[in-house]
Amino acid sequence: MNKLPINRWLLLLTIVLSSQLTGCRNEEPDPSLLQLSVPSNNEVEEEIPQFTVKRGTVTRKVQFLSSIAPVGEQKLYFRTSGRIRVIHVQEDDWVSAGLILAELEMTDLLNRIAEAEVNLEMMRQRLARIRANN
Repeated sequence: MNKLPINRWLLLLTIVLSSQLTGCRNEEPDPSLLQLSVPSNNEVEEEIPQFTVKRGTVTRKVQFLSSIAPVGEQKLYFRTSGRIRVIHVQEDDWVSAGLILAELEMTDLLNRIAEAEVNLEMMRQRLARIRANN
């Protein structure tokens, strides 16, 4: 008998044992595993969404929190003192240069103008008398 090295014997033994252990099976496969279940049209009532298509503008709205700081601030002042009669702007309104923001009450100013006109008329009459006497 031929002597084979031990490595070949182990290889041969492994092949013989693996073929014996795996063997061929004569069993039929389970029929429930082979059947595909496909529902008929009557069984499935899939609801398909429907949309009405209209012409229009597509917009994207984004909302987030933020803080806004003014680029610059200006102190407001009037040429004369007095009470504010009306304010033409509200908080958070956009304003531009030259826009009238508020108006002062005119009562005191109108009284002073009327008084100045009376004084002017008195001075004219006085001037006329002086000229008449000369």
